[in-house]
Amino acid sequence: MHEIIYLQMGGLSNYIGTHFWNTQDVYSDEEAAQEVSWSIRHNNRGEQFFHPRVMIFDYRENLGNLRGNSIENEGDDRIGEETPVETWNERLQVLQQPEIPPSRYQAQFDREDRGATRETEPQDEEAMLSEWKSPEPADIRYWSDFNHVNYAPYSIHPLTTWTRRQLEGSQNKSAVTWIEGKDAFTQYDKDTEFMDTALRQLTEECDSFQGFQGLIESKSFGGFNSMISERIAEEHPKRVTIDFVILTATATGQPRMDMAKDSSILSNILTLHSSLHFSSIAVPLLAFEDWHSGGWKRLVPGLKSDSYSMSAIYSGMIESCTWPIRRVKAGREAESLVSHLNSNGKIPFASLEGLLAPLESFKPEEEIDGFILNLSSYERDRHRHTGILASYSVARGIPKTTLSLMQNSREPRLRERHVVLNGVNLPLTPNSSNDTNPYPLPISHPRLFCSPDGAQVLSSVPIYSSLRVEPAVSDVLSTHLNWGERYMKGGDLAVTGLERDEFIEVLESLRAAKEHYCSAAADDSDQEE
Repeated sequence: MHEIIYLQMGGLSNYIGTHFWNTQDVYSDEEAAQEVSWSIRHNNRGEQFFHPRVMIFDYRENLGNLRGNSIENEGDDRIGEETPVETWNERLQVLQQPEIPPSRYQAQFDREDRGATRETEPQDEEAMLSEWKSPEPADIRYWSDFNHVNYAPYSIHPLTTWTRRQLEGSQNKSAVTWIEGKDAFTQYDKDTEFMDTALRQLTEECDSFQGFQGLIESKSFGGFNSMISERIAEEHPKRVTIDFVILTATATGQPRMDMAKDSSILSNILTLHSSLHFSSIAVPLLAFEDWHSGGWKRLVPGLKSDSYSMSAIYSGMIESCTWPIRRVKAGREAESLVSHLNSNGKIPFASLEGLLAPLESFKPEEEIDGFILNLSSYERDRHRHTGILASYSVARGIPKTTLSLMQNSREPRLRERHVVLNGVNLPLTPNSSNDTNPYPLPISHPRLFCSPDGAQVLSSVPIYSSLRVEPAVSDVLSTHLNWGERYMKGGDLAVTGLERDEFIEVLESLRAAKEHYCSAAADDSDQEE
């Protein structure tokens, strides 16, 4: 079956994941191999449900109405109900927190047949778009407010054991430090044994699972994820792990000015270090506040800087660059992706860039290249087309003539050849996929894309998405290395749980990884000359 197990950790990760699963929900059996990402379960009434094969971690207070509306409870009492408990000689009244009311959109969605979305034909989707009112960003309080799918009980992991450090002199009064995240994992696994129960249940139901795909928010779940990653590496050493790591703090400015920001950047550094050791492929994604400027902004003029809207852009690129893993007759494509981008097993980091927009948005004389958004680079024009070691590109719904022009522009140097990188031969053959079907936009998607006359919201849009092993990744590493070295001159490492010598070793490991990319770029440049 070639199954994938998905992991989502943190608020922004779960916003992205909600868009991701809503998109999976609209694919037909002719488009997607459903068994790759979905489990088939039965509730206590014998009814059959498709559940995402995912483990979701977040604070309990961030789940919103999820527990009441999305999980097929196995006879559990709903949150908010008063449950009388019989004891040996008296009755106790247990008062539970009132259930959070559903969002306007969720209430609208619940009035429909929840199973119908997976059967909806494209023309029906168009009709529903005209009849329904999509979520407004101001109406979204939690990521569950626009969720479409049913999660199995073992998929949801609400965390309540974390101690939120109160940081004096910080605008952000609550933060989860790296060491607190690691301690939280230890306590949570002790209390729930989820590694031996929930995760084992997911792996044992697979016939021939390929590995894991993770979405990790480093600021709040970096330490927690590092412990899970280490356990997964021990128990499943031959399975691939593709992680998308959201760096939710900018490694700029002077350290020791804002303790919460310092803690978040330290989590970035340590999450990158953990990915270096435990991820087959790790894709660092910048916080949307750090996205570079460029023509891409013109393509989405209605884009708002809130988690609901911005997470739709992240999700579109992540979903599309991994789409070949899930489409019909894909085979073990996750392993193929990893072997192509990280053939020597030493350089797991890759960047993610793409283009998500109607083709009508472009003028004939415009270079499409100028509209590319790189989610892993602070500067769009830095290192353009230089030192690229490998790429894994996916185009969906883009005509062959346009695609040919894009490939000539985007991949001018990726041809069949090899370079020697630190004694290891690396293949530079580009790996690309072209799908005639465009990227589907569920009704829950922000209304970002309309017909040329603006009269109709689109139900699908062409997309180009590419994972690239390139020097842009070394820029992210360099930025964090430089900040870490400045922090070492007087910063408190207590929030990391590391001694000074241990933190220096972390920086040295990341510096060695950065030099892999720099050496490759230099060798590549010499060959071109």
